[in-house]
Amino acid sequence: MNYIEGLRNLAKSNEYQNVYILAKEIGSIKIFENIKDFTYIQNLFLRYLNFYYNLYNDISIGEVDEIVLENSIYSDSYMMWKNKYEKDKYKNLTNEKTGITQKEQEPLNTSTWIFKSAKNKVK
Repeated sequence: MNYIEGLRNLAKSNEYQNVYILAKEIGSIKIFENIKDFTYIQNLFLRYLNFYYNLYNDISIGEVDEIVLENSIYSDSYMMWKNKYEKDKYKNLTNEKTGITQKEQEPLNTSTWIFKSAKNKVK
């Protein structure tokens, strides 16, 4: 087993999920001895803790079945699909609210002025 699979298994465990939840809620509980300048391994572990935290939340509210926990490919695939689905859902939601199609939603040129010209000033 390589170190990434080991980190994933630790992050998936109930023990570390409980510590992660408590550390988020109570600031005095620390996962690591250091509180800044995390190593690559520590950052990776924190990302996996958050990844599995979100996955367990989706399982608990019934959005996905527990089968995604059987294999890292299942869990990665589900989270990739969910992120794409949420992104598309948000994009469609903003388009419906504004009534603007995606082609019309081009950013303004920074040199474009939105103020009225000086000719229209009342004297």
